[in-house]
Amino acid sequence: MWKPRGAITLTLFLFFSIASLDMARAAGDEFADGAHRFIQTLADRAVITLAGEKLDRSEQQEKFRQLLNENFEVRLLGKWALGRHWRRATKAERADYLRLFEDFIVSTYSKRFRQYTNEKLAVASASSRSAKLAIVHSRLMRESHKPIRIDWRVAYPSGKYKIVDIIVEGISLVQTHRSEFGSVIRQNGGKVSGLITALRDKTESLNRRRN
Repeated sequence: MWKPRGAITLTLFLFFSIASLDMARAAGDEFADGAHRFIQTLADRAVITLAGEKLDRSEQQEKFRQLLNENFEVRLLGKWALGRHWRRATKAERADYLRLFEDFIVSTYSKRFRQYTNEKLAVASASSRSAKLAIVHSRLMRESHKPIRIDWRVAYPSGKYKIVDIIVEGISLVQTHRSEFGSVIRQNGGKVSGLITALRDKTESLNRRRN
């Protein structure tokens, strides 16, 4: 099974572990401004909810899962990460995969936010790409390190802002997982069931190490 790549490994747990820094920005359209406020508010809320409490492992995972589902379009992320293999998967395989995809994300990232305590997310500008898609630009400010550029793809499904991808220094979270998952599927004869088994095994392994 794969290991999350260095830059991409930062993407989820950094957002749930750092304070935000509102930067001055030019006035934009209403949707882009709303997406900007969404990222700003979510970063502040995540710090209070997670970093501000001493939680055991199960509590960490539960709170992380709640924030994830409230603010990320998890089903769409999972579908995009599976790519063309989504069409080939049976209904049962899709259900198993989406459940395990969420479990994998939670198990991989939920406990790591405590590693990052001195970072600031500088939320800068936002721009609309369509009527219901905006890009929010930000930088992760780190002591004695070069800032990391992070772009948040924010959509507006069902009347609520949701994150649909994170791009770190030009590297997409969705595309990275699509490449990794595709490799696992190829190694298992083109079967989605091989990825499902790998996700289950990886998640169980992560949880065992943290017990």
